[in-house]
Amino acid sequence: MGPEAKVDARVMDYAADQGWFSLKLTSLGMYGVAGIPDRLYLRLGYAFFMEMKKPGGLSTPLQLERQQQLRNMGFNVYVVDDLIVGKRVIDKETEICERRKLRPRRHGT
Repeated sequence: MGPEAKVDARVMDYAADQGWFSLKLTSLGMYGVAGIPDRLYLRLGYAFFMEMKKPGGLSTPLQLERQQQLRNMGFNVYVVDDLIVGKRVIDKETEICERRKLRPRRHGT
């Protein structure tokens, strides 16, 4: 497991402990979208994106463009290259989610 994958796995575990559901996004395949962030985190009707990097890693120009597109749609997008930063992001987003007091929606309501 490379450095990026190690950070990703540890942040994902921390997020799960805080009640977040994480989806690994991929741009592979005929209908994929290149440059999308690595992860989508979901909790109580709230979502944000996280791009994982090895320590000191930077987003590519295409990734920066996709991140801005998502921000323009109202989503928070983070670039994380170590566990401490990842935990801070999860803590911040958990606080935002809790403040909004979002509740799961039932189908059809």
